[in-house]
Amino acid sequence: VFTKVLGTVESNIGQITVTAPSGLELTIAAPPEGAYLSASSLTVEGTVQPATATVSVNGQPATVSAGEYSATLTNLTEGPQTVTVVATAGTESLTRTRTLVIDRIAPQLTNLQPPPNTWFATNEATVTGQIVEDNLSSFTINDVPITVTNGTFSTTIPLDSENANLLSLHLEDLASNTSDLSLT
Repeated sequence: VFTKVLGTVESNIGQITVTAPSGLELTIAAPPEGAYLSASSLTVEGTVQPATATVSVNGQPATVSAGEYSATLTNLTEGPQTVTVVATAGTESLTRTRTLVIDRIAPQLTNLQPPPNTWFATNEATVTGQIVEDNLSSFTINDVPITVTNGTFSTTIPLDSENANLLSLHLEDLASNTSDLSLT
């Protein structure tokens, strides 16, 4: 058994060369993995060692300074994205990826019942409808969370039988796009 951390070892079976790792290190600090973003451009940032390495982001050269890099990606399309960062130092390269979702479309409410300006003779109203949004994070009526199942909802809201009632609907998706609707 021959033990040597790095270098060349001679033995009766020949020469064995052990090569030191390059020391190339690459991190992605932003955006976070799995992020939902509503922007059409995105700044990718992180660190690289050695500081003399070159970095590309989705094939575009990044700016590298003192071991930190950044690059801005533009014209991102709606939907899932993969960000690929490649660091190169000499003949060595290292790749890191991040997946994220670009979502610039606010949640949409359809088939809402009752329609706006509906008057009720009771002390409650059943509100139903459908929500078009794959990445819904919250839906409230008058600040009360409403359960959405397979894109549909149905809930009963208490009403003040002596005054006009305002129902405030608020929808938000994982990319922070919002839709608001008020019903009286």
